[in-house]
Amino acid sequence: MSTAAPLAQHGASAPAPTPLVPAPALNTSPMGMGMSDEWWSSIDDALRQFLHELAFVLSAAPEIPSQAANALHSALMMDGDPVRAFLAALSALLASTIIIIGFRYATRRIRMRGLDAASSQAGAIQLLAWGIVDRIVFIAAVVMLGRIAIENWGNDAGFTKVILRGFVVWYGLMLFPRILFRPDLPRFRIVPLSSAAVRPVSRLFGLVFALGMLGPTLLPLMVKNGMLAEAARCLGLFFAVAVTAAGLVAVRTLARGLMEPVNQTGRDIVAGIASFAVIALGLTWAWSIVMAEFHIFWALLSSVGILSTLVILDVLLGLETTEARRQQACLFRGIYRFAAGIIAALWVGHIWFAATGAVPWAQWRSVSLAIMSGGATLFIGYLIWQVTNFWAESALGMNRIIDPTQADDDELQAPASRLATFFPMARVLIGFTILLIAVMVALSDLGVNVAPLLAGAGVFGLAISFGSQSLIKDILSGVFFMADDAFRVGEYIDTGRLKGTVERISLRSLRLRHQNGQVHTIPYGQLQSITNFSRDWATMKFTLRIDPSSDLELVRKTVKKVGLAMMEDPELGKELLQPVKLQGVQEIQDNALVIRVKFTARPNKPTWVQREALKRIIFAFRENGIKFAANAVTIAGGVQAGFTPEMAAAASTGITTSAGARFPTAAAQ
Repeated sequence: MSTAAPLAQHGASAPAPTPLVPAPALNTSPMGMGMSDEWWSSIDDALRQFLHELAFVLSAAPEIPSQAANALHSALMMDGDPVRAFLAALSALLASTIIIIGFRYATRRIRMRGLDAASSQAGAIQLLAWGIVDRIVFIAAVVMLGRIAIENWGNDAGFTKVILRGFVVWYGLMLFPRILFRPDLPRFRIVPLSSAAVRPVSRLFGLVFALGMLGPTLLPLMVKNGMLAEAARCLGLFFAVAVTAAGLVAVRTLARGLMEPVNQTGRDIVAGIASFAVIALGLTWAWSIVMAEFHIFWALLSSVGILSTLVILDVLLGLETTEARRQQACLFRGIYRFAAGIIAALWVGHIWFAATGAVPWAQWRSVSLAIMSGGATLFIGYLIWQVTNFWAESALGMNRIIDPTQADDDELQAPASRLATFFPMARVLIGFTILLIAVMVALSDLGVNVAPLLAGAGVFGLAISFGSQSLIKDILSGVFFMADDAFRVGEYIDTGRLKGTVERISLRSLRLRHQNGQVHTIPYGQLQSITNFSRDWATMKFTLRIDPSSDLELVRKTVKKVGLAMMEDPELGKELLQPVKLQGVQEIQDNALVIRVKFTARPNKPTWVQREALKRIIFAFRENGIKFAANAVTIAGGVQAGFTPEMAAAASTGITTSAGARFPTAAAQ
């Protein structure tokens, strides 16, 4: 409730202030110094007028007790019997308090449900919703019971109705410290305040809100009931001093009670900024009281309230949440910040320009509609961009990181889909397109002619294209590689000079991670031919050396049984496309038969499948008596010509003779 109109109505008894004539400019140079002199002269005149009005207002201080007593008596008489009116208001407040306490008790299980397992963000939002519901229930109870208890409810000059209204507003404002400090639930506390400082700070803020509501509630009531304007203005100054002093104590107590991660320097900064804000509000209130002009004060107070509310909600959305909802929380917080910025700009602009009368309403209406249209266009573009990014990161897995510590040495991670590979490049173009369209539409809504901008952008783009041919070559090459589906994120490729796993794809270059950990960044324009080792399937071939006397048919059947058993294995069967089988004899050596074995598997774990196949083949050969070839040389017959005793001794020990021949020992044979 503004006190400007009542104070103006009862200000006829006060002497009119002397009209002030601006001093002429002392300097009228072409550089504009004369305007500066006029500006300083107007400030000096405003200060003189303020001091003159302040002296006049303070001179009414001795009359405050008698004026206040008469005004309160008149206000009480407006409600009929004063005692009855007081008891009616008190009974309405007590009944409303009992109702809200009963409501909280009846809903305690519902409001506390899931808080133990809830994250800080979810729990704080749940408690905030219940706090708003409590205020709505309390306001409804006060209004209904007040209408029943107070006979003359529609009289704005009555004491009881104004007091009830002020108490309701105070209870609503107390939701803010309740949200910020949470004395009984520190896990959902938004401000990192120590438990020892929570209750003193909450009480101090309650006192500040009570004193802050007492002035705007009582002063208009007293003026309506006959209190002189100068006495009401002087009493308002006392309220301003009291609220400012209590606010300074509250914010400094709050700053001292802040815990980690806020250090001492941070506490000093918080105390300084908050003290400056409290003093600025107090001085603005004092100026408004003295000059009987409240537009600037209400505009400043409303702006502080709006911005504080938006900041509190932003901090609440940034509280700790579960791992599963972290991406959704980041998405909602980003969208909220963009929307809150547009809403705050419109709201604060309306308060300062339209509500204060600084801009004509018709002109502000046209400007605000243009801002709303442009802001809505930008918001829709931003929303599309954020939702697209969220879908790409969650559904396509674009932000996955290849961690070699979480996989086997020879295991290749499953490659990304073609869309997930192409989208990192495409989303840059999509984002630029959305931004360009949104900005152009927003500027058009604001009345800006965008045709010259488009023409200038075309000329600028043409100049850039001539100066960055290499960049354009890289981008176009990347587009064609993506169109050919030559590689995807997570695939192992060989570019001729460099090889590795595709880790990231950008608009201009490709990033490969070598198996030893090195990172290679290759522009698309430098890629000639690409060998992809991770596409579709991989055929692995390896050789075994068996004893020449082995039964080849038995060897074939044994390898076949191993292959069929691997196909039936739940883990190996998912990787194998064709079973392990014997291709035949590849080579005949003096002391071995070289056979070749092959299988076809998925490209993710081919070496792991090969190791499992070798292990099973070794066990199967041992069970079937199939021997692997040895490097020993068997000498048939008796002693050959030239076989000396030294050679015989070497043969018995398995050492190499001077001629270079090595003979196995008896144990080796």
